[in-house]
Amino acid sequence: MPPETRSVHAAAGDDLAAVAAAAAPMGEALLAAARNQLARWQLDTRVRIPPWTDGRYTRHTDPASGLPSLRADFFSAGGQRKGHLLRHGDGSWYGEFEVCLSHPARSGWWIEVVEVWGSGETVKSELRLLALPDDAS
Repeated sequence: MPPETRSVHAAAGDDLAAVAAAAAPMGEALLAAARNQLARWQLDTRVRIPPWTDGRYTRHTDPASGLPSLRADFFSAGGQRKGHLLRHGDGSWYGEFEVCLSHPARSGWWIEVVEVWGSGETVKSELRLLALPDDAS
């Protein structure tokens, strides 16, 4: 059976909407960490990290632990997936958002995504870089 997908704005009493709403504080903290990482490199005006309420949510069962998980996917206005956050059944989180820009301070490096992760009160983020081929820099 495919995972259930709905917006957080689903009808009141909807279980998926309630799960997404309960996850919102940590989801927003992770999104803020992604925004802050981009701002550190002055990329925040070029890459938009959406609010938690823009997510499309799906419920899954983690195949390793058997615990329920929640995934929020974020899309561009044109419908392309731009990033996601995943809350694992153990309460830990991981997510990534497309950046696809040259690094502003490291010649010869490309920023693929901004990654975020966390658990409890801990939230971390970093840029995932790729070295450009010698003939591309």
